[in-house]
Amino acid sequence: MSGLYTLTAPLWGYLSDRYSHAKWFMVAGCACCFIGTMFIGPSPLFTMLFNMKPALWLTVISLGFMGVGVGLQLVPPFKDCLTQALEYGFPDNFETYGLVSGLFASTFAFGAFFGPSVGGVLVQVIGFAWTGTCIACIHVILLVNLLIFLGLQYQKDKLPRELTKEERQILQDLSQSIEGVGSSERKVSIVQQAPSYQFYRQFSSSYQEDYPHQKSDNAHGV
Repeated sequence: MSGLYTLTAPLWGYLSDRYSHAKWFMVAGCACCFIGTMFIGPSPLFTMLFNMKPALWLTVISLGFMGVGVGLQLVPPFKDCLTQALEYGFPDNFETYGLVSGLFASTFAFGAFFGPSVGGVLVQVIGFAWTGTCIACIHVILLVNLLIFLGLQYQKDKLPRELTKEERQILQDLSQSIEGVGSSERKVSIVQQAPSYQFYRQFSSSYQEDYPHQKSDNAHGV
């Protein structure tokens, strides 16, 4: 499990940076962890329905799924937390990076303490196989919640919304700071013609990716 996590974690970090779909990576991670925790026991449900017995090969494959799933659940969400913080108004500086990193680390540490403690009690009370089944159900709940959130977010992004005065000013300031008068005038014209929240998010994101040095200069008041 830890071997696959170590090998695949850099890949998930690269892909999340490239495609910016962290929540879909989390959905895949939940699915992998669900498969792993259901079959590692295996679940008594499989024993009752298919007469499935514990086997070494089944345990190895299940741990492999869990290693991949844990990587998908831990690596992409960190960047997504930072992206969401910036989108909702937090400044793009080291203070925000430290805040997000601290919250992420503290919640991870709490889970690392709380999970094994409760899991150990459950194993003593209901056994290892049923404990794995309960954890698999938690992954299903998380997966469903993620899909609901993604569906609502998709519907929200499709709805047109007028930019606020502050948002329009931000876009104009950003476009004017880009090198090239023609490029600036074109983007200001687009802003005036398409004042929607979805465009605001896309423009801000593409600006930060295409002009990182200017974004850094603006943040420092240059």
